[in-house]
Amino acid sequence: MNFINIFDHPELAGRLPSAGAGDFRSGADYLMTPEMALALSAASATQRPLLVTGPPGCGKSALARNAAARLGWRYLERTINSRTEITSLLWDVDHMRRLQDAQAGKLCDDLLAYVRASVLWQALDPASAASPITLAEADVAAANLEPAVVLIDEIDKADPDLPNNLLEVLGGLRFEVADTGCRVTCRSGVPLIVITSNDERDLPPAFVRRCISLTLTQPDLAEVARLHFPDQEPLIGEALALVREVPSVRGTPSVSAGEFLDFVQACKTLQVRAGSENWRALADACMLKGRSALLAGRPS
Repeated sequence: MNFINIFDHPELAGRLPSAGAGDFRSGADYLMTPEMALALSAASATQRPLLVTGPPGCGKSALARNAAARLGWRYLERTINSRTEITSLLWDVDHMRRLQDAQAGKLCDDLLAYVRASVLWQALDPASAASPITLAEADVAAANLEPAVVLIDEIDKADPDLPNNLLEVLGGLRFEVADTGCRVTCRSGVPLIVITSNDERDLPPAFVRRCISLTLTQPDLAEVARLHFPDQEPLIGEALALVREVPSVRGTPSVSAGEFLDFVQACKTLQVRAGSENWRALADACMLKGRSALLAGRPS
């Protein structure tokens, strides 16, 4: 067996790489282009959300993480699905705890006791999001906190009403928690909002008009890999040779940057060398994913 098997080395299983794992890479290493920096700066200057579109795996989500790392700001994120509502981005009600308190005869009359702050509340007013405090205490606490970069990921999966409802909150940087009288306003600096879309559904024109727009393409795989793995130049070259054997589709690379990084990281960690017994199998598992049939019969 010519690779490091976690069943033979259980001490290696579950270890988090220093840069973070998979989709949760820290964002500290990122190929930031002048176009990206310009779009982020424009979003900050206009206090508009930055709408980032592009194919999966091109670095849309990592852009927000890298911006937070470079600015030294707090980082918050929420991934959207078909059931996400605007309130889900503002607050959640702990209905289970409320039911348990009611059954135990301990139900609190104040609904706010069961409200949990969600991502936008944490961005606008982290002090009150953490615990109920007075306005004076919130102002003092907010003065000691950096603003936030907020990632709202895959908004094209949401109900069509959510984007426009979201703009109402972001336009005023305030909202009221329903049935509580609690009003949340921005106290820790205007957050930088990054919203991503895979273009699976058209977004409302009114929403797009009120965003700064940035479209990403798949980055240069060699540059991205060298940024993350500067000591793996021979491995990167061999991996690129595999990718070149698979034709692109309409000019789009057959392998995303995220898939390519997964393959290089797996080869490095498991000590799989180019041309070895498990080289093609690992490539198929990490980045080719069924396209290996196109490589059949070709020499390693």
